[in-house]
Amino acid sequence: MGRAHPRPPVASDRCLASKDILVSKGRYFPPSLFLPLRGKKVTRRTAEHPVFARRLAQARERAGLSQKQLGVLAGLDPAVASPRINQYERGKHEPQLKTAKQLADVLGIPPAFLYTEDELLAQLLLQWNSLTVRQKKDLLKSIEKAPASGEPRKAR
Repeated sequence: MGRAHPRPPVASDRCLASKDILVSKGRYFPPSLFLPLRGKKVTRRTAEHPVFARRLAQARERAGLSQKQLGVLAGLDPAVASPRINQYERGKHEPQLKTAKQLADVLGIPPAFLYTEDELLAQLLLQWNSLTVRQKKDLLKSIEKAPASGEPRKAR
């Protein structure tokens, strides 16, 4: 018979980890699913990949998750989680908006990050969720007060 868990199942939007279990959105996952990514080959995404594919891989690697981990935490069936995320990152398929939002939630980024081609905007969006509401309002005010130049600035 299996070991008793240290606490009952918890439905939560955040992951709770213990030495025995990982609980995410009320579902249990074995800790072996979340082994470190040491020694894993990281594929560079280039301009030949669609923007969604590049941004998803960038955000996933930044979060330190494997493709399988990301897929499972986003609610995909564990049997197809890795292949599906791999297809998204290669640009073979693009997920429906609902799935893209779930992926962004797991990665802690705004969904807009996954679709922006502008590098400077992408950098801002990566920081967006870590800002307080006050900081967001202050940033917006400072942008609105900035003198408008004749042309939009290009991303570097």
